[in-house]
Amino acid sequence: NYAVPGAIDIPVDFRIELRNKTHNSRSSSMSK
Repeated sequence: NYAVPGAIDIPVDFRIELRNKTHNSRSSSMSK
């Protein structure tokens, strides 16, 4: 978690999308 000013203003969907992107990239590199 980053203590970035205005982080609370970030939409939850955006954070979830970011989490999914990082998760997908991790799983794809693991499967390689």
